[in-house]
Amino acid sequence: MIFTGLMQMVLGAIKGILSILPAFPATPAFIVTGVMTLFTWLSGGLEFLSFFVRLNTIVTLAPIVILIAEGEDIYNMVMWVLRKLPFLNIN
Repeated sequence: MIFTGLMQMVLGAIKGILSILPAFPATPAFIVTGVMTLFTWLSGGLEFLSFFVRLNTIVTLAPIVILIAEGEDIYNMVMWVLRKLPFLNIN
């Protein structure tokens, strides 16, 4: 009961904040068509890839491959943030 009340209050606050924002204009039809075409191509490519590799394998390995490929950039970014914290004294 307490959780439900808290969730209703949070939902009411979110609705109140969003009601202040103006409504977004309608998206032009050519943009919607282009995005739908892009997603169709992507799903077709994924179906082709699934002939050779199971989807579960792709979902598992994709983040690992991205981390390996971008590892040095991620390391440099983390070290830059840590160097900005003077109390850590990292050189």
